[in-house]
Amino acid sequence: FGYGYNRFDFGDTRAAQGGHIRCVVTDLRTGESTASSQRATAAREQEEESLGDLERKVTKLSQMMEDAERQVTRAESEEEHATLLADRAQKDVDKAKHVLDEFKTKFGHFFGEDGSLNGPNPSDQQKLLQASARYRSNLKSVETK
Repeated sequence: FGYGYNRFDFGDTRAAQGGHIRCVVTDLRTGESTASSQRATAAREQEEESLGDLERKVTKLSQMMEDAERQVTRAESEEEHATLLADRAQKDVDKAKHVLDEFKTKFGHFFGEDGSLNGPNPSDQQKLLQASARYRSNLKSVETK
């Protein structure tokens, strides 16, 4: 065949189907012990690089987890604050409704079913209309908060 083919011992190598030959490659540039040592060093370097990658990923994931925990804590704090504000607003609404009910109880006999005044005195009618408008505006402003 040429090119030094007859110098190599391929042992069990047989011709595969279709005339293909399985090939064994041997590094003739260095000895077996040196090659083995270099392979072991390369494998160790690859493992160290893989460990370094894993450590960087763990560090990044830890930072992401800490950020998420901070966001959860902030969200819980905001939720507590919003709940407190909602409770206060509900108390204001309840108080305004109580004041309106009290007004209706005290002055209801001056008004008809349709909300029009039934009083003979125009001055009293004007005062009642002003008080009624004030109570209604207070109630609406509290309900919209």
